[in-house]
Amino acid sequence: MLALIARPDCPACAAPSPSGRVCAACLAELERPLRPERCPGTPFSGFWTGGPYGGPLGGLVRAAKFGPDETIARALARSVAARFPPTAFSAIVPVPTTPWRWAQRGFHLPDLVAAAVSRSTGSPLVPALRRLWGAAQSGRDDVARRASAGELLRAIGVVSGPVLLVDDVLTTGATLDAAANELLAAGAAEVHGLVLASSGPPLRRAVGFS
Repeated sequence: MLALIARPDCPACAAPSPSGRVCAACLAELERPLRPERCPGTPFSGFWTGGPYGGPLGGLVRAAKFGPDETIARALARSVAARFPPTAFSAIVPVPTTPWRWAQRGFHLPDLVAAAVSRSTGSPLVPALRRLWGAAQSGRDDVARRASAGELLRAIGVVSGPVLLVDDVLTTGATLDAAANELLAAGAAEVHGLVLASSGPPLRRAVGFS
């Protein structure tokens, strides 16, 4: 009876998991092909997502970020790098976080993903964006996100050629749009995007994704 009460669960979906680690069903989400997205009306020339945030993939992302669980975070990063097309970029740029958030978790998920894709493609990892102090975007609606996004990110130095911008979750697209515009203003010829998970078509359509 005690074993049943204390049975460990998968940290992503809460299903029973004998090892207390990610279950086989959630691990299978890490093998699905990345989805190329149409992105008219946005600053992006191309965009890839790992899948929907509402499913097991979202559970993995939440477990990594809010656990926080660096083991799951690194597994997510490796899985994306293994599925990313062999495309060369002049720079791979993670969307940054604040120093206090990094200190709280001990890692930043977009940093890990960007580094893994950098190794797999041979493209340089370039921290070309700086996150200014300000309130977190999570929990805000689209209007609030867009009003603040342009004030939270600044380009550092000069970039050129095609750039890959990496983040963990696409919600409304406000942060990613602001980051892409900063990189274009800093000299990028074009910006492509990559996120682990997307929160769904209704929100993506609002910023031009379909």
